[in-house]
Amino acid sequence: MADLEQVTRPSQSPSIRPIAAAGMRAPPAPVDPNIHTWGTAGSNVFQLTADLRNSVPPADMKEESRTYDVVRIKNPDDNQQHIDVEVMTEYKARNSIDKSRTTMRFATTTADANSEIISRGNTRNSE
Repeated sequence: MADLEQVTRPSQSPSIRPIAAAGMRAPPAPVDPNIHTWGTAGSNVFQLTADLRNSVPPADMKEESRTYDVVRIKNPDDNQQHIDVEVMTEYKARNSIDKSRTTMRFATTTADANSEIISRGNTRNSE
């Protein structure tokens, strides 16, 4: 009779409610601090990897120029729908403290069934 009362009653007092089971938490997986990879999950248009060796805080870096490709990404269901994106291939910056330069180069994009290279090697200089 008590089980039926718990099912049909619109509210229950705290003394009738069962005690919640204590959950066990799994420890977090260890993170490898030496790997820096972007764009590896799912089916990506391009993959970027970088090796970071800069000891100066990024706030002191000023961008000088960037080189990029313009890539058209098409909707796999309708090729008439697309977007054009700029994919950075090279980044150049200068440290404002010691005036040293940093250059980062990224993997180039390859065309496939859902993407098309519109132009390569475009450069934008900062003012």
